[in-house]
Amino acid sequence: MWLPDAASRYRLLTLPERRAVREAVVLTALARLTVPFFPIRSLRCFSVLAGTFRRHEADIHAARISALVAAVASCLGARCLARSAVLACMLRRRGLDAAVVVGVRKHAGDLDPHAWVEHDGVTFLGPNRHVPLWRHSFP
Repeated sequence: MWLPDAASRYRLLTLPERRAVREAVVLTALARLTVPFFPIRSLRCFSVLAGTFRRHEADIHAARISALVAAVASCLGARCLARSAVLACMLRRRGLDAAVVVGVRKHAGDLDPHAWVEHDGVTFLGPNRHVPLWRHSFP
């Protein structure tokens, strides 16, 4: 049973981490509803959300936010573009620069698309073996 295990792990989180998990749950649910149908428009909407409801303190390190978003997104079944939109939005809300990057790589004769987030030259939510094709910086 994953629910009791998740609840016990949730209780071990600090208060800012718990807030981040709740924020990630809401944003991931929103992203799962919008990103598959309107990928570019959804990223712009998440940019607006990040700028409108900004907190002015970086209460958690970017790598920790990335780990929390990855855990929530895997539980809710979000794919890479939705995960990236959520992470970039959460980083910008904390006043940290973030950009969603979409790229491809050739894998077994097929093109393999992937989306990830870059913050201060560090790649989050994915490998950097993909060739970047498009970048959206959150204002």
